[in-house]
Amino acid sequence: MKTILIALALLSLSSCKLVMLKTVKKAKIFPNYASEKQINKFYDKYASTQTEYITLSDSNLVKKIQEPGWSFDKWELYDQEGFRVNQTNADSITCRANSYTFLKDFSEMEKVQDTSQHLAQDTIIYNHIKQDYKNFDYTLIIYFSSWRGKFSGEILDFEKQFVLNNPELRIQVLKVNMDFREEMKGTWVNKWTITAEEFKK
Repeated sequence: MKTILIALALLSLSSCKLVMLKTVKKAKIFPNYASEKQINKFYDKYASTQTEYITLSDSNLVKKIQEPGWSFDKWELYDQEGFRVNQTNADSITCRANSYTFLKDFSEMEKVQDTSQHLAQDTIIYNHIKQDYKNFDYTLIIYFSSWRGKFSGEILDFEKQFVLNNPELRIQVLKVNMDFREEMKGTWVNKWTITAEEFKK
């Protein structure tokens, strides 16, 4: 079964994309179980600030990954009312270059408050923030995993672009590690199934 899942995931990627993932982005095609030391080493290399990050429990990690449209390296932005903030052009929010520009030149960029997406709906993350978002102009949530290489490195860098380029704003940043950790070995967490599903998406 494990071999079949690996084969399916590989078939979903073109050879060109495999080369880019491995050589340009320094990403692993399939995740290893990462030790706390490996995660910290990656974080120390790429994080713009050394504030602590959150590591989800096994069950919460799986719940988060199974949400619609999930990716192992992503970011979300919420305003003081707790509503999601998007670019006016929703399609461009998934593009790294456009996201970079959006966060860097935030005061000049067109944005929209998405009242259908509230922070309180995300019970996994909300438990870490509670009502704190009301004390800030914006809350930036960054998800990263060391096995995604420079993909996650770029995501962590978004904090720097947003915070340093918008000094007039009160910004709260929450960084969430999504690695498959060594302590998960022998548990019900099946990293191969989860990763194959993510590649298919």
